[in-house]
Amino acid sequence: MNLHMSEKKEKKHRVYLILFSLFVVVNSTSFIIRGEYPRAVSSFILFSIVFYFSLKEKYWAALIVKGMVGLYAIVLVIIIIVLLLQ
Repeated sequence: MNLHMSEKKEKKHRVYLILFSLFVVVNSTSFIIRGEYPRAVSSFILFSIVFYFSLKEKYWAALIVKGMVGLYAIVLVIIIIVLLLQ
């Protein structure tokens, strides 16, 4: 039973990491497109540090990853609603 639960948690953690990676790429790309190179580099470095510690399964890093994914999901829903209401 415990093995099954740990596998389930590991899969969920991987999904969060994949979504977090996707958001990091989108965020950095948007900074590069706007010509904000220092901000893109600093953002990428910060997100890379959080990603690294999240891979090491540090609790604080996992919390940041889950929080960021949650925020991006909320923003995505708001953007979709606004676009549909126009």
